[in-house]
Amino acid sequence: LFLRGGAVDLDPPAPQEEFEGMYAQLDAMLEASGFFYPPDRVPTTKRTLRNLLTKPAWSTYEIRTMRGVLSALDGRKLRRRD
Repeated sequence: LFLRGGAVDLDPPAPQEEFEGMYAQLDAMLEASGFFYPPDRVPTTKRTLRNLLTKPAWSTYEIRTMRGVLSALDGRKLRRRD
């Protein structure tokens, strides 16, 4: 990143284990909120979340997924029952 005064030091990327810990926390919170539904879509949804958290440009589907995550964590999405 360059500004008028020259280059600006950016924080280095976090170690992978920090990302894994954050992702595990998010996954647990989403499980508790009932976000992962229907059961046959769980692996795809989890893969989408992991992918979008590690890339700079998101697709429309990924934006919708993240908005669903935020709604679930905000309590606006009802918890589903099996």
